[in-house]
Amino acid sequence: MAIYKERLYPSFSFILALTLSGPMVLLAALPFGMPLALALGLFAPVALNIAVYLLSPSIEVSDGYLTADRIRIPLSALGEGSILDGEQFSRKLGPEANPQAQLMIRGYIKGGIQIPVTDTEDKTPYLLLSSRKAEELAVALEANRA
Repeated sequence: MAIYKERLYPSFSFILALTLSGPMVLLAALPFGMPLALALGLFAPVALNIAVYLLSPSIEVSDGYLTADRIRIPLSALGEGSILDGEQFSRKLGPEANPQAQLMIRGYIKGGIQIPVTDTEDKTPYLLLSSRKAEELAVALEANRA
């Protein structure tokens, strides 16, 4: 049973940009005939939006584990999370970055959370996760740490 679950869907502007690919595909396919160009011009943005929706990563806290896309780590191996706003998050990705950290970043989400890894056998110093609900994630992690 999931205690916390967040799906990181793309922003409205990203969806709009994918939708606007339709006229470009239509124009590119015009040399092959108007019926094909219209079909591809309608199909391409729908297919792109469906693919982006289905491939959006998720963050989940359940059964004693934190799962963030391909990252899966026991809650007992994690410290207290620090909520980061957009500027702090950018610094953690840039000048303050640690090359051994594990990241799950989405450019269309400005803030996130940094969670230290306290397991002495794991060389990962921290996890850096994009999240629109970083406060709720931090509360879920703290409440369910074993």
